Amino acid sequence: MAQWKEFKRLGIVVSHYRPSESDSYHMPVCVGDTLHILETDGDWYRGFLIRDRTVKGIVPASYVHIKDCSIVKIGNDESMFSKDPAIVQEITSVLREWGLLLRNLFISNKMADFRKIEEMMLKLITIRRDMMSKKLTKDDYRQKQLEATAKIDYGNMLLGLDLTVRDEDGEVINSECIGAIELFRQHRTTLERNAQRRKQPDNRLTQRHTLNLFVSVCNVICRVGDEVDVIMALYDATSGKFFSENYVIKYSQKGMLKDLDLLNNLRVLFSDLGSKDLRTVREKVFLVCQVVRLGGMFPPVDNEGKPVKLKNILRRPFGVAALDVTSILNGDISYDEDKQHFVPILPCSRNDSLESVIKEAVKVEEVTQRTHKGQGIWVSVRLLDGDLKQVKEEYPHLIVGHTAVARKMGFPEVIMPADVRNDFYVTINSGDFSQRNLGERNIEMTMQVCSRDGKSLGIRKDSMLIGRQSADVGVDNAEITHNVISVGGGADLQSEYKSVIYRHQDTPRWFETFKVAVPIEEFYNCHLKFTFKHVSENRDNKPFAMSHVSFISSDETTLADGEHDLLVYSIDTKKSSDMLAYLRLPTMTTELDKVRGDKSSKAISQGPYTLTKNNSFQITTLACSTKLTHNVDLLGLLNWRANPAKLPIHLKNLMKVDGEEIVKFLQHTLDALFAILMQNSDTGIYDKLVFDALQRASVLLKRFYKKLTTVLTNNLDNVDIPDNQDILYRSFKSIVYIMKLIIRSWLLFAALYDNKGSVQFEVSMRQLFQSIATMMCQDTNHTLKIQGAVLKFLPGVIPDLVRDKAMDRNELASLLIQMIQNVPKDRLSNQKLVFILDIVNSPLFKFAEPRQMLLLVIVEHVDIVISNQSKELDVCAKIVADIVHQTCTIPSAREDLRLLFKERDLLRTIIQTVINMDRSSSLAQDYTAIMIAILRQMSDTHYSIYLDTIPEPEHAHTYQNLADFLTEIIMVFQDLIKACVFPPDWNEMIMVQNQVFLKALRCFSQTIKEKFSTPFEQQLWNNFFHCAISFLTQDALQLENFSSSKKRKIIARYKDMRRAMGFEIRSMWSNLGQKKIRFIPELVGPILEMTLIPETELRKATLPIFFDMMQCEFYQMVRTSHGDVMNGNFRQFENELITQMDVQVEGGHGDEQYIELFYVTIHEPCAKHQVMRDQGLRFVEVIKKLLMRLLEYRTIIHDENKDNRMNCIVNLLNFYRDIDRQEMYIRYLHKLCDLHLECNNFTEAACTLMLYTRLLRRKQADQYNKIQSETRHPPNYYRVSYYGNGFPAFLSNKTFIYRGKEYEMLGEFSSRIREVFPNAKVLSTLNPPNHEILESAGKFLQINAVNPVFKPQPQFVGKTVSEQILKYWKSNEVDMFTYSRPLNPKKTGEISDMWLEKTDLRTESILPGILRWFPVKEHHTYKVSPLENAIENMDSTNTKLQIIIEDHLRQPELQINPLSMLLNGICDAAVNGGLANYKPFFSGEYTTNGEGDEEPRRTKKEQSELIYKLKNLTTQQVDRVQHCASTRLCVLRAQRPCHTSSSKKHSKASLLSSYGQSNMTQDAAVTQRKTSTPEKLIRTSSGGGLFKPSIIRDSLSSPGKGHSKANIRNSGRVPSTYSTDSKDSVDSAEKEKEKKVDGPVIELNQTAKTPSNRLVQWLTSARPPRPESKAASKSRPSSGYNTSIRWESTASLTVNDSFDDASESVTCSTPTSAISTPNRVSAISDTLSNSRQRASSPVVKSNNETSSGPPPLPRKQSQVDTTDSTYMSPHSVRMRKHSHKGLPAPALPPSKTAQLQSDLPPALPEKRASVGTRSNDS
Repeated sequence: MAQWKEFKRLGIVVSHYRPSESDSYHMPVCVGDTLHILETDGDWYRGFLIRDRTVKGIVPASYVHIKDCSIVKIGNDESMFSKDPAIVQEITSVLREWGLLLRNLFISNKMADFRKIEEMMLKLITIRRDMMSKKLTKDDYRQKQLEATAKIDYGNMLLGLDLTVRDEDGEVINSECIGAIELFRQHRTTLERNAQRRKQPDNRLTQRHTLNLFVSVCNVICRVGDEVDVIMALYDATSGKFFSENYVIKYSQKGMLKDLDLLNNLRVLFSDLGSKDLRTVREKVFLVCQVVRLGGMFPPVDNEGKPVKLKNILRRPFGVAALDVTSILNGDISYDEDKQHFVPILPCSRNDSLESVIKEAVKVEEVTQRTHKGQGIWVSVRLLDGDLKQVKEEYPHLIVGHTAVARKMGFPEVIMPADVRNDFYVTINSGDFSQRNLGERNIEMTMQVCSRDGKSLGIRKDSMLIGRQSADVGVDNAEITHNVISVGGGADLQSEYKSVIYRHQDTPRWFETFKVAVPIEEFYNCHLKFTFKHVSENRDNKPFAMSHVSFISSDETTLADGEHDLLVYSIDTKKSSDMLAYLRLPTMTTELDKVRGDKSSKAISQGPYTLTKNNSFQITTLACSTKLTHNVDLLGLLNWRANPAKLPIHLKNLMKVDGEEIVKFLQHTLDALFAILMQNSDTGIYDKLVFDALQRASVLLKRFYKKLTTVLTNNLDNVDIPDNQDILYRSFKSIVYIMKLIIRSWLLFAALYDNKGSVQFEVSMRQLFQSIATMMCQDTNHTLKIQGAVLKFLPGVIPDLVRDKAMDRNELASLLIQMIQNVPKDRLSNQKLVFILDIVNSPLFKFAEPRQMLLLVIVEHVDIVISNQSKELDVCAKIVADIVHQTCTIPSAREDLRLLFKERDLLRTIIQTVINMDRSSSLAQDYTAIMIAILRQMSDTHYSIYLDTIPEPEHAHTYQNLADFLTEIIMVFQDLIKACVFPPDWNEMIMVQNQVFLKALRCFSQTIKEKFSTPFEQQLWNNFFHCAISFLTQDALQLENFSSSKKRKIIARYKDMRRAMGFEIRSMWSNLGQKKIRFIPELVGPILEMTLIPETELRKATLPIFFDMMQCEFYQMVRTSHGDVMNGNFRQFENELITQMDVQVEGGHGDEQYIELFYVTIHEPCAKHQVMRDQGLRFVEVIKKLLMRLLEYRTIIHDENKDNRMNCIVNLLNFYRDIDRQEMYIRYLHKLCDLHLECNNFTEAACTLMLYTRLLRRKQADQYNKIQSETRHPPNYYRVSYYGNGFPAFLSNKTFIYRGKEYEMLGEFSSRIREVFPNAKVLSTLNPPNHEILESAGKFLQINAVNPVFKPQPQFVGKTVSEQILKYWKSNEVDMFTYSRPLNPKKTGEISDMWLEKTDLRTESILPGILRWFPVKEHHTYKVSPLENAIENMDSTNTKLQIIIEDHLRQPELQINPLSMLLNGICDAAVNGGLANYKPFFSGEYTTNGEGDEEPRRTKKEQSELIYKLKNLTTQQVDRVQHCASTRLCVLRAQRPCHTSSSKKHSKASLLSSYGQSNMTQDAAVTQRKTSTPEKLIRTSSGGGLFKPSIIRDSLSSPGKGHSKANIRNSGRVPSTYSTDSKDSVDSAEKEKEKKVDGPVIELNQTAKTPSNRLVQWLTSARPPRPESKAASKSRPSSGYNTSIRWESTASLTVNDSFDDASESVTCSTPTSAISTPNRVSAISDTLSNSRQRASSPVVKSNNETSSGPPPLPRKQSQVDTTDSTYMSPHSVRMRKHSHKGLPAPALPPSKTAQLQSDLPPALPEKRASVGTRSNDS
């Protein structure tokens, strides 16, 4: 077996090779694959595919073609490149890349683009074959290269590939060999060129100015019976004229083509069309076909009906067909070779002319079958581009030998040098021959081209070949023919042209066009002769009239283009002696007046010709010639051979000819002058004249030069003289040519006289420029135009001055600087910048010394303009770009780059300009390119010098300015990376930008590490990390997404910049040291995105950063109450990593390799770590599982089987639930729900949302806990009314409700409003304003406080709610507000007479809202009686007192002042009188006397109920005040006088003595339950004090032994009310202790504490209850209520199942019977003890039984009392909840229940307040 040998070659696979599966070491290949061959054994090659290096193996040698190649070693890799020409390699690479994209186009059904790319690929293959054949000449090879590159660029544009930057020869530009500015400009040039191609209608590959319309006639259906001429031409419907030559098809009488060679070859090419013939100029273009019959007026038959031969063939109109080709010309319709257009023929009636039928045909939308009767023309139309030569080369199958060419009547847009024409087009419009009354005649017009002798003109056969006539005539070239008239392509030349005949019409309208082709040498001796005669079938009549016109006008110029009205002369056939007499007659009506001025009668009659008065004839002519001109003198010189006698006159007059006309015919003029010299060399008669003509300009300028500099200098010094100003302006407009003459004359003079006068010349030049500089200082109006001319034209003389060394370069630079600086400020700013731009681009700037002198001034001036952001930013961009370009291209200018930031920091100015500029503007691209070019030119030394020279404030020890600059430029880099200003297909420019950024960031990183580590600039470090990671993750650097050829090109030129930046990031991270923790978790997401890039070395270098982050957070010291301790976890890092990983992997990042590499990189150091080993290993396993599930989800997400997608989502759900990631869990819950909805799984979607609902409930419970635990100040609301028309319209006479700021009182709020309207007057009362105030022009404000009205919340109906929660809802999300004002109708000052007017307001939106104020949309006002007002005030005071007491019991650390003040107001009301004010309401007199006159009528029963309610509220207030006074709450923390006063004034005995006897105990208890808030109060024995459940927790002592409080928490702070009114009540309750009871409860937060002495003292300090009458007791039916208290003790546990189930509160309830005073402590202690023992159990069963009791007292509804509904107790809520879930209700053990029921008395009846309706306290 042969041995394998090294054989490094490049191979091309020529045949498919598909090995079997068993041959695993064989490599499958396809045709066209490129192989990198490594070894061979003779029969086999071993290597790998270049497009995919992972595909390796052996291939048979016979399947591979070896090519010459060169081996280039890049690092450790070897690359092979073919030795084929660069363009051939590019075509090969393009064809491979396009092949894949072509398949995608076909699959996506983009057939239009598919056909274009397919056609281009075939063309590229042909070009490549031709170029590889090596048979092309150098010029042909270059032409093929340009054609190929044009096709490649256009195809790349269509496919959205990268833009290839080329030079003018089509060569690819290497970005490393040119500067960034030049590269940017080449990109823009290429983009503009491609955009221009995109706008072309047919989207052709090469830029051409000529279009051609190819028409193929497939069939003509026409039933005539005579010979037929079908005349086709292009017609402009807008102007109503033909604009192309005709194409004629001739058919015989039998319907066959006269020329059978044209069968199936009826083709015509309408050429020379351009953009003017498209929609922009010609809105509608039609292909018009005129059908003309050739025969007699009637069928030619004899008397017997037999056909006879006609003597005269008459041309008669038959019909017109018109096809709209506008859309075809504009490229709107793509060509379809199988599509044929049917053009119906619209027949002509007897009196219709062809012109009228054409106009009708182009207007009609559709010709009906009834009209055309099946007659029409079938044609196919196609648009071709290029001139005639190009079309013949590109479409040889279309343009064959028989294809006719019909040119446009006029020149194409581009006149080719070889395009020589001398065509004269004539259109016969109409005639009027109705002068003589000879009846209707059949008039025929005949036209001939005649010479001066009246004979028809003859031309040489080889001098004019039109259409196909050259192939038909086989005579000698010297033979003369008289056929000079062309009807159109496809027809022979004719000697005369006969018009169409309109029967019996004296005023025919012909509208026929033909061409006259006369050689230029005979053109001036010819004229057109028109004759008119009446014709019939069998008679040959003579002409009765004629007209004529000459090609040359009387001034010997060509006949002007346009319409001409010719004179018609009648012909007297009897006078036929002088038939040429018409040549002496005028031709047109414009000449008639001149002739009639002559008295001779011959002026209107000559020989047989007599001018007719009323007859007329109109024609239109158009000359299309490259040899004819309208200038007489120039034409005479060009045709000097025709009239040599006038040659001296023409030579002399040549000096008077306009320069533009001479330039136009410059070549012909010079040819004529030299021809005159050569042909007259013997005599020399014209030598002097010709020489004078050639030297005239030089002679004149030479004579002017003698005093040129002196005159210019004197005029500049005397610029104020008006005459000099115009001279100076004209002089500076031509200063370039004047200076050329001066310098050239000086050089000739110096060469002749050995530099004599050189010093004098330099002095004169210096004085001239100094005078110019002095003149530039003036700011007068009359010098403005001259200064502008200097700035515009003077830079044009610099090249001559520098080249010929006419001035010292440094001196010239100094004078130019002086001119720049002398221009006044804000004068000619733009012109001055253009002047600077011209200087920069002049040869003077290429020399070092003058360049450095100019740079300092230019940079300063440009920096000021750019900093001011003026309108000249575009010119400044060009100046700076050219300066930077000069420093790049000129070797000596590289060190001048430092001058850009020596005096003024131009780089910093450009960076700031880029920041402030709109990214979509073209200027943003310019300034970005300038910044990139400057940074690219800077070396490491430049960077170091620049950063070190940034100035810092004096005595500053920091680098603040340097930090600002680095932050600024890094942020610019990051912004340009994320939102690049360059188009995405500018790959070369983007890669150069990235190369520059990489270099700059490396330099900046060193500065940051050296100068900003101590002190540490966190923001700067953070900006660097984000910018670097953005650079690394940008799309332009993700090589794996590119094609293999593009990837190889980038790596070969720029390498993989991601790897270099990754190493730099790792280095910067390592230098952070102890500061790393500051970037956690902020940098976790960006670094994760970086590590997910599929580049192995980059991943290995950056993944260890994650372990470093874990350690940093784990060892972070956290400050606690015990000091600084180690954190001991990396929870923040883990949470952020999981969140970001989910987003990144779903976005397409990550793969199996990343999972393995991550696991290995993090697992190994975690396993070796002693402290965080367990947490680290758990973390690694979690991440691994997560990545596996995410990759599985990403793979299945686009699967058609949605069930698989659901399974993946559920797996992720369970995973996130297990690791406690709520936000991710919720995210995938929504995805699962959406997927269920797509599948119409509505039930499953609802179940999915139920999981989300449980999470929301849990979060809502947390928010309510915060409301209960945190102190909140309710917002204050204020009413503001704006009265008067002085306010704006949206405020005038309107009322608003404002939400005040935190702790803002009325005075502060009022001051704030008055500051906004300082001129407004504040009304002192709340009385409604009168009409005068409302309609006045002033401003009036009315400001007062309002109270929000509680809005019942549906979610709280039937539930027990904490007072803190209700307090929150009372002042938030409200739109109802109320306020009142006193009326005092009786004016006694007593409360019993105090009437109020109450107003309720409703706003448009709820408050708080999106504004702090909203307008009032409705209000309601009503009156409140004194009694109702007293009830409301008493209820409000009780509620306020209750809330404050509860706050103090819940938070003992609160200040006592608010409570003391409130108690003082109640107990010791020195001003208002306190409770004594309400005494009149309890007197019998008030009751018996009835209510006042203003009060609504009420029955006595209603009056009694109101008084009864007031008594209950009074008793309740006394109980609460006595509780505060009797406990140490007020005694120890408030003032003693309050306690004493309260004890004396509000004792029960005092109350009874003052207000009379009443069943206050029972009524107070009932009222307590009606008016108190849902969070009930505990009334004590010493005056009905208050007790909050939390006080039990706060009052307990330290934990006892064996008890735990870890897993017990409060399930709700909802107190209940219980009382021990009297000993009789207790005894009565003990007798009924077997009855079931139900009532208010207290829910306790039980902890492992024992009751304190204060709690025991309070519990044992009950006062004797009042006796209850037996009648009242008997009258109450048993309804489950009892007059004693019922105690329910609860302990709640929280069991956290998972995310599937919300947290459940399992409550241990201890129902008790009435508790007597001695047994209270023991009962509560037992309850607490039992609850603590059951704390570890999640569910404790308890039975809650109720007993019947007397019903509550009946009550009537009043204006201030609304119906109350019942809250559910916490136990009832839990009972219902457990019942709903199918769980047993929580209950106590039977023994404990029996014990408590035996000890406790029955509870008082209670009706809890509901949130569902408005209650008194709300």
